[in-house]
Amino acid sequence: MKTKPPEQGKLDDTRIKITEGIRALFENWVLRRAKNRKGLSDKSAGVYRSRAYRIAAFFGEHETEIEHVTDSLLTKLMATMPTSKNRARYLDLIDELLLFEASLTGKAANRTANDFRYGGPDKDALKRKNRPSPEALTSAHKEKFVAWFQKPMTGDWRKLRNRVICAVMLGAGLKPNEALDLTLSTLHYESDADRAAHRAWKLTVPGTGNYPARDTPLAPYAKRCLSEWVDVAIKQGVIIDEPTAFVFPNAPRDGAPLEKSSFRKQWIEILEELELKDFHYTPHTLRNTFGASNLSFVPENKRDRIRISMGYMRKESIDPLLRVMTEKFPVR
Repeated sequence: MKTKPPEQGKLDDTRIKITEGIRALFENWVLRRAKNRKGLSDKSAGVYRSRAYRIAAFFGEHETEIEHVTDSLLTKLMATMPTSKNRARYLDLIDELLLFEASLTGKAANRTANDFRYGGPDKDALKRKNRPSPEALTSAHKEKFVAWFQKPMTGDWRKLRNRVICAVMLGAGLKPNEALDLTLSTLHYESDADRAAHRAWKLTVPGTGNYPARDTPLAPYAKRCLSEWVDVAIKQGVIIDEPTAFVFPNAPRDGAPLEKSSFRKQWIEILEELELKDFHYTPHTLRNTFGASNLSFVPENKRDRIRISMGYMRKESIDPLLRVMTEKFPVR
């Protein structure tokens, strides 16, 4: 009887371990959803399970743990998908599993699948140079948001949370998913007194498999807004005072962050409250406004600071924002 070489046996063991690990991660994710009252029907769970097990087999075959996923690996997986809708569903599930795993381990989530799904900060940057300028707030509308941030931190905790999410996007240049993924461990303080008062002065945005982590300072209004929110939310039991706790939870003392789809729905209510619904702004408008307005304040030889703080790797990636700056925020 033929026996496998020792090296082949070890390789098979590695593949099996990775495959079974991802399957177990998925099953625990399903249980977490049920616990948080977002359970799947048996039919939906079966559909998700089919995708998850296919993902597990793929990563096992390529001898790669799911938390080490890269663009090149996702490209190979996507090549096996017949339609863009299928590709999007698989990428969303991989991202969900990575976020869930991060909530269990306390480590920063690998958001490569999310970046791959929505294009990433630098994908086709050269092509974007000639596209229409991205949407940004006018100076008057930006001031309307800033005035909204100054309101007292009282009332429905959900509305307060949504207001502060907007504050960190406009005041630190974060993408929506980056804001929603913030944990208490990503907040930085200049002194113990500031830490006790939750007065963070900058944020660390976790890296993905393709882009490094970065630090970005907070605008004064965002710093004050975030400080008051964290203080109030911890005292009211909305946020658990632990490093791995999400700054913007889905529910009080919940182990999961607010979902992107939920925030998109609430964004409409925010525009209605500010009487800006007719302008059809998106959450990304706030990030674009941060970049364009800040670029107008710095000399040309220091624009890299803004580019790096926003997570752009190539210099040409900010060209669209420079056009917005020229149109809406003339150089001071």
